[in-house]
Amino acid sequence: MVVGADGLHSELRAMVFGPHERFLRHLGHVLAFYSVPNEFGLDRWLLEYQDQESGRSALLRPIQDATRAMAMFYIPSADFDVDHRDVAAQKVLLRKRMAGPGLVDPGHPRAPG
Repeated sequence: MVVGADGLHSELRAMVFGPHERFLRHLGHVLAFYSVPNEFGLDRWLLEYQDQESGRSALLRPIQDATRAMAMFYIPSADFDVDHRDVAAQKVLLRKRMAGPGLVDPGHPRAPG
């Protein structure tokens, strides 16, 4: 038995299953995760904000290093036309879709980008 645990767009996955265009499909959701300074001093708690009107949500939870936290964003999205290798375009998408009252202020110094 050979086991290969590799990323979504990996050569190994393509070798086993074929081109990702055959088996990869957008399910209507965009998720973003990245680490940020733990400015709230989170220990075991999760902060969550949900915008009921748009379906967007933002979460912040501590990670093992108490000085850092994990920022998590969820955006319902029927389309997703950003290349998985284009980090700059991903940041633009996140800023654009998460901007609004109570969520991400694109001008904030800690906003993605």
